[in-house]
Amino acid sequence: MKNLKYYFDAVRFKLRKGTDDDPYVLKTGQYTIINGRTGLDEVPDITYKVRIKEYVEVPREKYDCRKVLAENEFYVDYSNGEITFSPNQNGKTVTIEYKGKGIIQYPAGRIYVHSPNPWAVDNLQELIDFIYQKEQELKESVAKAITFIEQKTNEFTIFVQQKTDEFVAYVNTFIEKAESKIREVDVHIELSRKQTNECKKITDETIKVKNETLIAKEKTEITTKNAINVTDKANQATQLSIEKTKECIDATDRAKEETENIKIDRLNTRLIWKEPVNSFAEIDIKHPNPDIGWLVMTMDNGNLYRWDNVSWKYIGNMKGGIPLVKKDMDGLMRKDDYVKLNQIEDKAQKNYVGEDAKNALPDYVHTKTMVFVLSTDKLKQGVQNVLITFPNEGVINTIEGICQTTGTEHTSIQLEKISELDFQHGIDTWTGVCEENKEIIFDYGEYQANVGNIVHLKVQANDVFRLNVKHVGFGIENITINVNILI
Repeated sequence: MKNLKYYFDAVRFKLRKGTDDDPYVLKTGQYTIINGRTGLDEVPDITYKVRIKEYVEVPREKYDCRKVLAENEFYVDYSNGEITFSPNQNGKTVTIEYKGKGIIQYPAGRIYVHSPNPWAVDNLQELIDFIYQKEQELKESVAKAITFIEQKTNEFTIFVQQKTDEFVAYVNTFIEKAESKIREVDVHIELSRKQTNECKKITDETIKVKNETLIAKEKTEITTKNAINVTDKANQATQLSIEKTKECIDATDRAKEETENIKIDRLNTRLIWKEPVNSFAEIDIKHPNPDIGWLVMTMDNGNLYRWDNVSWKYIGNMKGGIPLVKKDMDGLMRKDDYVKLNQIEDKAQKNYVGEDAKNALPDYVHTKTMVFVLSTDKLKQGVQNVLITFPNEGVINTIEGICQTTGTEHTSIQLEKISELDFQHGIDTWTGVCEENKEIIFDYGEYQANVGNIVHLKVQANDVFRLNVKHVGFGIENITINVNILI
């Protein structure tokens, strides 16, 4: 495993304690929604919540269930401060208020770079080092080219200046000698011929210097073209890097789009069976807040209805899907049982009626259950608003409690009852069913409740029952209490 040292780089948690001497800091800022998301500068406090004007926060359990947000909804990941919006909110700028707990810093060496990529790197730090190295190599190549061009230009300039000075010196000398010879023309005719020859030699040398100048110029143009070629190659490499980066971004966007489509397909096809109702008219009463995929059967006709986030859609019938039984084919009952039933003689078995039939049945048939549901996510201490009247006489057999999310400490609930007459006359004679301080208790981290001794077992017809929350553990949610009564 290469670059093992990156796996030991520290993840730094710079978090506040939330105490008086180290409180969380109230922060307000403007953020732009990009690809349906935006990120806060710090980790937000879940108690204070994240507040966005004209938007409503969706709780985690509801967002996990549907994964679809309305235009005015948002979801917050309180572990890292990432906020998710509806995709049609992209490009909008919102003002966000929250209390910052601090930041969590991850080293670049521990951030994975997806493969395949055009470079042999595993993490973000290696990618940064690779880009920096290539940048330095490119700068060195350009610097060498510039140095080479400057060097050749200087050499050419010095060479031209040198030849020009020589030529001027020759010309000046020639002029001086010519003037001297003109004054002595009669005496130095032969000398003038010699000077003419020397002048010719100087002219030849000047032509030679001109040719050398042209050659030097051609070399300079070649050097310049080479430098341009090096620059073009560097630009091509940079453009290739930009194209590959764009391809990676496009691939990431396509993957995100496919993921969202899969999530939507799951919502459109999932089925969650719910408690059946007597008729279609009772569906909205029994299930007032359905989620996508809830499936309910109507007992009067066996029809199946599914909630598609708009209305209850008919999708089939339980009874019509199974044929009637025949002696040679299974149906609503097994064919062997059908044949056996036809062979039973009249009066072969006594048919119990009334109390005899009741006593002949097992206890679980005589058991009726009262169900208390506290579905709010902010349970308050004290007497709850839910009241249930039990129509029969009986004996409380068992009490069961269950919750969806546990609290930070224990939660205790007392089941109380009152007679019909006292309830109607407003007489406060509510009696605790369980032993005091040993009632229905949800211990810390437990989803099922422990129930103490039941001291008032008997139930009179039309007794009224309620729940009294004695102590609330912060964070507990969605409590269901089942009271099983033997009648």
